[in-house]
Amino acid sequence: MEKRGYYSEAGKRATQKYIAANLEEVKFRVKKGERANLKAAAEKAGMSATQFIIAAINAYAGTQVLSPSEKAEGK
Repeated sequence: MEKRGYYSEAGKRATQKYIAANLEEVKFRVKKGERANLKAAAEKAGMSATQFIIAAINAYAGTQVLSPSEKAEGK
């Protein structure tokens, strides 16, 4: 089995299978340069950009609309 970088091909396939079965993708666009601002704000908060967006949506809604990943919850 050939290993490329950190992940094996089997690990890559397992991840893709999990994503296809359990996750949906939501895309949105921002003005040029704002992505860097988002990433910087997320890093300052100790989160990934995705975790930061989910937390912001939940805070704005005043309830849990989106579930944070298990990794973000420390599981």
